[in-house]
Amino acid sequence: MADYEAMPLKGIRGFSLIELMVVISIISLLTAIAVPAYLGQREKSKVRATESNAKSAATDLQGYLDSYVSGDPYMVTTDSTGTQGCVESASASAVKSCLTVFNQASVTTYPAFPNGLTTVISHFASTHTFNGDKSAFKKLPLFVTSHTADGWGQVL
Repeated sequence: MADYEAMPLKGIRGFSLIELMVVISIISLLTAIAVPAYLGQREKSKVRATESNAKSAATDLQGYLDSYVSGDPYMVTTDSTGTQGCVESASASAVKSCLTVFNQASVTTYPAFPNGLTTVISHFASTHTFNGDKSAFKKLPLFVTSHTADGWGQVL
């Protein structure tokens, strides 16, 4: 005689179809409430990431401009591998040279204030591009170097 034949069936009771349907409907209702809230939080996190990136970029740009106006050297990312290089004023004194401030040779120079603003902004944009800074929404680079008629720029 097999084990299942020896078990009494009187005391075993399963769930009725109504009970299962009630549980499924409660789970469905909770899911319907939770999913839109979750998707809303994802959008909010993208907005917060974009705000954070913009604040960071503004702080970086301010640092570049402060260095530029005072004739100090500054560091840039020179390629997509993260290699950094020092940029100094074309008229840098021995006190304000890359070798003195950062203990490394200059990779390039920028024209003295106010003629080198385009160079400084180009260094800023290329550093953020090489660092892989991208938009949280479209995953495109944050900074472009030129503007086209359709609104998209030319990436460095």
